Amino acid sequence: MEERTLKGVAIAALTLVTVLALTASSSSASGYEISIYAAYPWWFWGGIVATFVLGTVVVLGSTDVPHRRRYLALGAGIILFANTFLLFMPVIRGYAVFGGGDMFTHLGRVIEILENGRVNEGNYYPGIHIHAVMVMEVTGLDYYAVKNVLAPVFSVAYWFGILALGVRVTDEPAGFHYLVPFALLPIFKRTEVYFGPNMLSFSLYPLLLYALFSVRRSRNRFVAVVSLVFCYFVFTHPVTTLLGLFTVALVAASKLATSRLRGDRLPVKQSLSVVAIPVAVGVVFVSWYYSFLKILTMTVSMLGSLFLGIGTSQLGEYSNALRSVPLEPADLLEVVVFRKGLEILLMVGTVVVVLYLAYHVRYGERELRWQDLFWVAGFGLFSVLAAAFLVKPIMLTWTRLLKFAEFFAVLLVATAAYVYVGGSRRSFGTRHVVVVGVVLVLFSLVVFGAYDSPLQRGTNSHVPETRLDGMEWFVDHRDDDRLAYGFSHRWEHAFRGVAPNPRAYAERPIPERFGYHNASTFATPNHAGSYLLVTQRLEEYYPTLHPEYPEYWKYRPSDFRRLDRDEGLGKVYANGGIRIYRASSEPVGTPSGDDATGNATVNATESVSANVPESATASETRREPVRGGLIRGGPRWSGG
Repeated sequence: MEERTLKGVAIAALTLVTVLALTASSSSASGYEISIYAAYPWWFWGGIVATFVLGTVVVLGSTDVPHRRRYLALGAGIILFANTFLLFMPVIRGYAVFGGGDMFTHLGRVIEILENGRVNEGNYYPGIHIHAVMVMEVTGLDYYAVKNVLAPVFSVAYWFGILALGVRVTDEPAGFHYLVPFALLPIFKRTEVYFGPNMLSFSLYPLLLYALFSVRRSRNRFVAVVSLVFCYFVFTHPVTTLLGLFTVALVAASKLATSRLRGDRLPVKQSLSVVAIPVAVGVVFVSWYYSFLKILTMTVSMLGSLFLGIGTSQLGEYSNALRSVPLEPADLLEVVVFRKGLEILLMVGTVVVVLYLAYHVRYGERELRWQDLFWVAGFGLFSVLAAAFLVKPIMLTWTRLLKFAEFFAVLLVATAAYVYVGGSRRSFGTRHVVVVGVVLVLFSLVVFGAYDSPLQRGTNSHVPETRLDGMEWFVDHRDDDRLAYGFSHRWEHAFRGVAPNPRAYAERPIPERFGYHNASTFATPNHAGSYLLVTQRLEEYYPTLHPEYPEYWKYRPSDFRRLDRDEGLGKVYANGGIRIYRASSEPVGTPSGDDATGNATVNATESVSANVPESATASETRREPVRGGLIRGGPRWSGG
């Protein structure tokens, strides 16, 4: 490609970047957003895709220009901007928190360290919690902001790690150009913005491989890097540690197999050095993790599920979810494309790629390298393991293994792209356009599958400030001995830490249609004195996700309107994002506990709003901290 044309493409990409930045900064979330994609027009998301594609053109077209490295860096920078722009969207939109589930437990672990100055008992992977506290102390950010920023930053570290690995394994400079756009695809989508130990530890996986591939160049330095990475793995997540050890064995096996096929001889000294580190890591791993009773019970449970078939497989769970709302074939195809289309295309396409590369090696058009054999072995073995975990009732999710297979898949696809174009071929021709087209399809699936949305029949993981305030108030004022419908103990973790074990037994799922479809009410004797928490997300869920299937809605708009008219329910909190009710507590007597005003709650037959109107803003409903200046109600913990 001519340098003048390359400059034009780069200018177009930078202009588009400016337009995207101005558009994104023009608005922020004012409440719960069930779909982040609805926040901006369609061309905005298309612009992010176009930015990545233009960056790819600059990278691939820079192989034959005078200032090759300058344009390579420029193209890679444009691609990285598209990636970081996509992954930082929750921060750009001003989300208070993005995520849910066990993420709140990890935030609770951070609180424990901030409050006690040490790691509490039972915290068997404290790596990311200590890391978060360190970042808070250095930057002065509060722990919600650190959570929203830390995961995408680790994703950037992943991209730099895989680029360093690419520099090490590519024999020719042009080969690296074809690696860049595929290696920088954010193929793990929303998990790359989740604050969790599994993904954050996996982000250092390319660095581990880079160090393993570099041991022969400077043994002591890179052995030290391997040791440090494993040290982080051990104290961050057990699965990543085990799969890291498996990878070391796979590297050694790939070298041995390649040397056998070539008739070469592998130095025994090198083989011994490869074995020494895994042995040491294995000893530390067993000593650390199996000192915790929970790890022992989890191991026994997993083995029981594996060999005795106890429980439901993840494939069975998917099947059950489909039965809850039977979708038409066209709607089901849409869900599959936007939710798992990237993974399916990548897995199936990589099988074709492996056959394509094998053909070139078989007929002498490409030399067999041990790295290529390692990529194939890694892709095959991790794919088989992921498939086994999908169909077996094991508590370990299959996607944790699938991402290792995806990692090897992009390396194989990049290798095949280089071989397909012809290696050192200089002109930007039809085959280059095909490669760019593949990148376009893959990144489009990444962009529109990165966040849960109605496209996937899912809801955004946005947690608005109103829900945080409401849950914070509820944790502070609830009567712990009463059942809570629509509440998760993870919120207690987020506000109080994990050490004081929450009453998880008090959690209950909200009954279908709140019981109104049976000519009854939520406030039945079985629910006497119980709490009911209703969020904006729940109200919008079925009308937004399944508008064409009203017969399968578990909650209808009329049900939510009826809650405020139900004489058996008393509203004890409302702020526009969450409503909290309490059912009548038997005909006689008044339930104990405080409402949002700090006064005793009146009999639930009176509709109590606790002097908080439904339109109240988050700041109007804040309370003073309850104990020790902790985050609930007052200024949240911040570093510095």
